[in-house]
Amino acid sequence: MSNQTGLKYNTTYSLLSNAYKRTGYVFTGWNTKKDGSGKVYTNKAQVKNLTATNGKTVTLYAQWRLPYINATSKTLYVGKTYTLKLVGTTINSVATSDSTVARVSKAGVVTAKNPGKTTITLKGANGKSYKCVVTVKE
Repeated sequence: MSNQTGLKYNTTYSLLSNAYKRTGYVFTGWNTKKDGSGKVYTNKAQVKNLTATNGKTVTLYAQWRLPYINATSKTLYVGKTYTLKLVGTTINSVATSDSTVARVSKAGVVTAKNPGKTTITLKGANGKSYKCVVTVKE
């Protein structure tokens, strides 16, 4: 994000869109502290008075994390579905440790078949595997 200058106090603005890239990571937002322990802002967030003092400069730090799966465990009932997604990479392949318990489509849609447990594995375009333990109940 480049500098946003000349902003007026008590006026709402949109943060500029993140233009930074970090190989192998997913941008998660902005923070007022490098370590992520400060105030959190989403990309392009609407903001007003980032500081209590008119004229003070505020630095926002980009926050990153490794690609991830949207659920590492899930309970479904027979006949129900849930879509597993990878954030920060795309799905290259899918697998289930027990297709009698649950099946998974190439798009990550898990369909509960019979009571039990199975591990669904999504392999990302980045070459890494992401797992979700699915428990199916009657």
